[in-house]
Amino acid sequence: MHFVLRTLSLQRNKLTYVTPEALNCLEITDLDLSKNHLQSLLISVSTLEKLDLSNNRFSNLSDDAFSNLTNLDALTMDNNYLEAIPKTVSALPTLVWLLLKNNKINSNSVERGLQSIESLELSNNLITRIELDQHHNYRDQNHIEDFPENALANNKYLQTLNLAQNRLTGPLEYRFKHNEGLDDLRRIKTDGISDQVALTYLDISNNNLTSLEFDGFGKFSYLQRFVFVGNRFETFSISDLLAAFEDLESIGLEVCAGFEKTTYDCDSRECNFKITQFDENEDVNSLKFVFDEDERWVTVKFDDSRLHTIPSTLFADNGDKIYAFDASKSNLLSLRPDTFSMAPKLKSLNLKGNLISELHNHMFTNNDKLKTIEFSMNRISKMGNYTFEGATSLLELRLSHNLIRTLPQKLVQGLYELTVLHIDHNRIAGIEEGLFEDLRMLKELYLNNNQVEKLSNNLFIGLTQLNTFDLQHNRIALIELDTFKPLEKLKKLRLNSNNLKAIAPATFISLNLLEDLDLTNNFFNDLPRELFLNTVSLKILKISNNLLEQIDSDLFITLKNLKMLELEHNKLESLNGALFQNLGRLEHLDLENNNLRHIEPGTFDKLKRLQLLDLISNGITSIDGGLFRKLRFVTQLFLANNEIEELKTGALDGMPRLKALFLENNK
Repeated sequence: MHFVLRTLSLQRNKLTYVTPEALNCLEITDLDLSKNHLQSLLISVSTLEKLDLSNNRFSNLSDDAFSNLTNLDALTMDNNYLEAIPKTVSALPTLVWLLLKNNKINSNSVERGLQSIESLELSNNLITRIELDQHHNYRDQNHIEDFPENALANNKYLQTLNLAQNRLTGPLEYRFKHNEGLDDLRRIKTDGISDQVALTYLDISNNNLTSLEFDGFGKFSYLQRFVFVGNRFETFSISDLLAAFEDLESIGLEVCAGFEKTTYDCDSRECNFKITQFDENEDVNSLKFVFDEDERWVTVKFDDSRLHTIPSTLFADNGDKIYAFDASKSNLLSLRPDTFSMAPKLKSLNLKGNLISELHNHMFTNNDKLKTIEFSMNRISKMGNYTFEGATSLLELRLSHNLIRTLPQKLVQGLYELTVLHIDHNRIAGIEEGLFEDLRMLKELYLNNNQVEKLSNNLFIGLTQLNTFDLQHNRIALIELDTFKPLEKLKKLRLNSNNLKAIAPATFISLNLLEDLDLTNNFFNDLPRELFLNTVSLKILKISNNLLEQIDSDLFITLKNLKMLELEHNKLESLNGALFQNLGRLEHLDLENNNLRHIEPGTFDKLKRLQLLDLISNGITSIDGGLFRKLRFVTQLFLANNEIEELKTGALDGMPRLKALFLENNK
């Protein structure tokens, strides 16, 4: 078998010379001679496509160094001592990538040009002037001060240009008009760029620009990202940005070490950014303005920042363009009462995960466009009666995971459009009657994980559209008779993990649309037979982890739609033969951890759609023949941790679809 060597690596060998004969007989495409001691080279391998000569000692190359390299497309000579771009590279007709970082090159000129080049890397050299026919990827740490108008005129395939941290001066309106493929223009000190129709990314950060005039930029049909931190702008216009950059999606003002901090002003027509300063000791690592493609609004987002408070200038003079503000996880300590009144078009506010302790009155009097407010995971302990007054379009309000003990009587007054309210994971012990009276459109209310002890009759008046109500993990010991009467559209109710010992028979009488009810982890030892009489839509009922010793045979008589019934971890000793008579749609029945030592045949006969039956840990000693005779859809049967000594012939008859039988830890 004939093998053809394609890749040859000779790096790290301390080579000082390579004879032409040693390589010219090969058909290699990739040759790595990096990290040696080479000072000269003659190579004529026509098949070669990639050549790496980085980290050697080249100060120049002879004119015939690369003769006959007609297929070479990538040449790397980083970290050498070159003082100029070698003339011999002009003879490489297919060269696309030329990497010359970290040399001593003081001019980018090449005698015969580099017409096929797509990427030229000259970072960290000594270049002071861009010559004609220059290419791209001039990165930081050069000394470029001039960029002739037609420098890139012959490079129409140019896609990326990086001129970071140079000394460019003067406008660049016509510098790049010939380079239709340019899509990544980085850190260019400029007052204007035009006719770059394919530009998608523009970065002019870390220069000393004092102004931006967008008239000279032309139309950027595809520009999506504009970064300009670390300059000295006194002002610029978001409206002008939108006019110049029709598809702009984001602005980056990431603050770099050593540069001034920035704040931003907005007037009635447009939003201007001003280089002033934040309050002392505020560390703003990143502030981004993201544009909505359709609505032409702006989202303001702090990333990895540490703020004491939101700068007063941010929304100054009615920031009409800002519709979303995100300063989550920014270590905010406080908010000024009038901060958001200067942002009348604000639709979304996210201040989650800060250290805010107080919400003042009248904070949102001028914010009738607000749709969502997020204050979760702060240290809020105090709110005013009129904190949210004026936010009349609010749809979602989240105050979870705070230190709230009381809810002011008029806290949500006037919030007629509110659909979701989270007040969970606080320290609320009591709720004033009528608090929710104006919340006519509320669909979800989360009061779980508080310290509520009592639910009174008039507590939830007005919540006629509520469909999800979470009250789990409170200290509720009493539910008055008409507490849930207004909640006629309720579908999901969580009352688990409370202190309930008894409940009135008509507690759920108005909840005929209720589908999911959880009474787990309470202290019920009995349930009134009429409790579920009107909850005819129930599909999921959980009463596990209580103290039930018996269940009235009519308790579930109207629950014809029930699919899941959980009764595990109670003290049931017997099951009335009629208990499940109307549960023909039940699919999941859990009776684990009770005291059902013996179950009469026929008990499960009406459960014709049952798929899972759990009888674990009941002390069952035997299975009577015919107990499961009607359970033809059961696929899983759990009988583990009982005292069964044997399964008699016919004990499992009637379950043709049984796939999983669990009998471990029996006798």
